[in-house]
Amino acid sequence: MFWKNFKKLFMIIADMGIIWVSYLGAILLADELEFLRDHWMSFYQASFVITMIYLILFYIMDLYSRVWRYAGLDEVVQLIGASVTATLLVMGLSVALQAGISLDVYIVGGVFIFFLATAYRFVPRLYENYIHGSRRKPTAGGIRKVLIVGAGQAGASLVKEMKLNRLAGYVPVAFVDDDFLKVGNIISGVKV
Repeated sequence: MFWKNFKKLFMIIADMGIIWVSYLGAILLADELEFLRDHWMSFYQASFVITMIYLILFYIMDLYSRVWRYAGLDEVVQLIGASVTATLLVMGLSVALQAGISLDVYIVGGVFIFFLATAYRFVPRLYENYIHGSRRKPTAGGIRKVLIVGAGQAGASLVKEMKLNRLAGYVPVAFVDDDFLKVGNIISGVKV
């Protein structure tokens, strides 16, 4: 239980840093440094509110409850939804309060947050699966080449599982399918 809560706390702290870096980067890109210099304290207070909006929405959309090691398209869609919703809320609040910062800063900041938050969550998975995983040795039985019958959703899922679990020692080499429209195509890096 402690480890689970520690990981959530670490993700929240990392997201706080990502939000701050993203908005500072957006301000630099938008050449709003003069505004920042003249209104540093108001930006500091606003950045606290911006950070809280993002963190609350990330929490509501269960981004801190996901197991990112097995993340896929569903998690990316959740991350897009949370980032876009938070960015729109921040922009609406900025317009309502007449903050004085260009809306471009909020849009660019939101895009930065999405890309950095996605990278932060997926880079460890990519490292584990493609860099570290490629150095792993298969089990005592050695490598077994596998021909997969059926190039549908189940076959594609099977290939993905074999690639994720390299220690099992199975290497998919090709698909066999009776659908001639699939012949010659590549699914998850394996030819039909």
